[in-house]
Amino acid sequence: MSSTPSIKKNYILSFLYEILCIITPFITAPYLARVLGAEQIGINSLVCSHQAYFLMFATLGTSSYGSREIARNRDNIFERSKLFWEIEILSIFTSCISLVVWIVFILLRTEYKLYYIILTIGIIII
Repeated sequence: MSSTPSIKKNYILSFLYEILCIITPFITAPYLARVLGAEQIGINSLVCSHQAYFLMFATLGTSSYGSREIARNRDNIFERSKLFWEIEILSIFTSCISLVVWIVFILLRTEYKLYYIILTIGIIII
């Protein structure tokens, strides 16, 4: 058996993952709308849209950049390892900055503080 990754297998798995990402909201959205109601769905959308800005800053495109650069240096283990840790440190640094600004943002908000605090977990694990 070959140790090189199969492009066909990778393509099929990526395709199935994308299909799953498209189909899942069609299954969960009606259920959530019934259970939560319009007002709670609106609050969730508002709070998640605010969180999305902080998550965009925290990631700064490091995922796609990291994949490209590591693939470009896949044969040089030293350079690949160095790139990995540089990108990881950049990601940790931007996530910490984003988390600090997020906490300040929460402290300045008067509405929906509990929702914002709960979504802090999303910024921490990014």
